[in-house]
Amino acid sequence: MMARKANKRHIKSLAAPAYFGIERKRQRYVAKPMAGRHSKERSIPVALALRRLGIVKTMLEASRIMKDGQVKVNGKRVNDVHYPVGFSDILEIGERSVLIGIDKHGVVEIRESADKSSHSRTLKITGKYKTKKGEVMLRLHDGTIIKADKDAKVNDSVKMEGGSAKLIKLREGCGCFVIGGVHVGTSGKISSIKEGTRTTEKSITVESGDGDRFETTAKNIIVTS
Repeated sequence: MMARKANKRHIKSLAAPAYFGIERKRQRYVAKPMAGRHSKERSIPVALALRRLGIVKTMLEASRIMKDGQVKVNGKRVNDVHYPVGFSDILEIGERSVLIGIDKHGVVEIRESADKSSHSRTLKITGKYKTKKGEVMLRLHDGTIIKADKDAKVNDSVKMEGGSAKLIKLREGCGCFVIGGVHVGTSGKISSIKEGTRTTEKSITVESGDGDRFETTAKNIIVTS
């Protein structure tokens, strides 16, 4: 007898990442975001975002409005209920627009935005590589690939607005937002940077808006200004 395969498009609610922010005992299964853009620990499927907003109650309802072309992510129309959205994404449903963030509990935060024209996205550089043709490219935290600025490095950020991309360097005195670790969801300023070694990661000392100071690794922050 062949073994029964698991449902790869859903996961048990009890096993869902904390980022989902769901009531685990309310339902047995929850939709799973498809692979490719964000990590599964820091993304939710569009269907779940629509439920969190109170727009739909079921996957069927989510599928219908998406197939009608009412849903866009970062200006691109999407029709798969499992399409992943995560930190710094802009989700549009008809005339309604929301920003995807993360709160101080490490849970997805969905904030309404009234002015679409002011939308800009700050994305962290997570990789840098050279193509076969010799072009240097950057991989951003949402899976986007763009041509590299000559000064760009991993852990810097890129501010995307309209068709332009502005590099934000990881430097002392820059504004930052914590996207991981025990201080997740905290905004602050970089007060010092300690370079890593082959066995240790680069560490960042952050001063929060409340005047508190704490140390975290570079992978846990995104430079914002």
